[in-house]
Amino acid sequence: MTTVDAMLVGAILAWVPSLVVFLYIVRDLRNMPREDLD
Repeated sequence: MTTVDAMLVGAILAWVPSLVVFLYIVRDLRNMPREDLD
């Protein structure tokens, strides 16, 4: 692996948890109004 490849892999591994949490929060925010309407 080159230095650039290592940096890309490190960046992806660092961003994946943040993206998962972000998507989870966005999904919850979208579901909240639906629950209120019900």
